[in-house]
Amino acid sequence: MRKADAAELILSLVTSRERAGAIAGDLLEDAERTGSFWPPVARTALSQFWRQVSTNRSGLGRAALWAFFQMIGFSVLGVILLLVGVVVLVSVWKVGFGRDFPDWGASTAITFVFYVGVNIAVGRRIARCWPGRECAVSFSLVVLMRGIGLAAGLVFWIIQRHGGEAHADFTIDPVALISWNGDLADTLLIAGAGSVTDFLTLTAASAYERWKALKT
Repeated sequence: MRKADAAELILSLVTSRERAGAIAGDLLEDAERTGSFWPPVARTALSQFWRQVSTNRSGLGRAALWAFFQMIGFSVLGVILLLVGVVVLVSVWKVGFGRDFPDWGASTAITFVFYVGVNIAVGRRIARCWPGRECAVSFSLVVLMRGIGLAAGLVFWIIQRHGGEAHADFTIDPVALISWNGDLADTLLIAGAGSVTDFLTLTAASAYERWKALKT
């Protein structure tokens, strides 16, 4: 992929396809004089991203909410497929080995792969529904999702601070769908790491979808 094409792809996640191509061309011409190309691309992309986030908050809020519902839908579909796969695997194991399938319990690795898969599906939908605003919508969605998790963790922490017990665990082995507790440090760590992972996977999936569109 040529530099101009890569820059156009990056910029197309924060502005329209036509404008991304024009900006990439201008930056490439400037680079012939200044010798600097990628730093201006990064600054321009961040500037466009911030403009979208700061000037259209209500629109991004609606988009994030709709994307959140899509994420719930893909999660439900993933759970259904997972249950079907587990039933098939248990049956094959029972017939082939003549004994019960071992109890995995909640697997962190499989849970991670499950949610990465959901994020990829949602990221591609974001690219189709909100072209030119993929980064802003993905960012807003991450803020919404992790905000819910932080709020739940804070509520449970307050309850435990006052002598109560509070936690929420929803697991369909081997995937832990929800795991909220009153450990504030753990909640903050998960929110921080999850925010980075979610945003990167959503944006990468959107970029792939945008790359396919740019090729046509």
